[in-house]
Amino acid sequence: MAQELDQVDPWEIERESVELIPLLVETYNASTGLWSATTSYTVACAPVGSRPTSFAAPTTSSGETGYLVNGPTLAASTPAPAKFVGYYKIDGSTEDPVKKAFTLKLV
Repeated sequence: MAQELDQVDPWEIERESVELIPLLVETYNASTGLWSATTSYTVACAPVGSRPTSFAAPTTSSGETGYLVNGPTLAASTPAPAKFVGYYKIDGSTEDPVKKAFTLKLV
């Protein structure tokens, strides 16, 4: 079976900002043949060239769920311009795969 390549959204945010990157994560139900949105996932963000070491629950704000970028905290750990990759994994999945969700550049 061929593996699908995930398309990820690129984000560019000011280093001083705290902003939500909304994520629409969908799961496939084989018995119904339908895809549906889920909020049962965890997220992580790691500098380009490294891997995530821990995942946390997504943030919900104004009806959207996703990764809350805390620019001042992320920028303190990486020199400018800071580049990151966001990841998600679905809770309760038997295989627990990790997928790329977005790229982030703090300017």
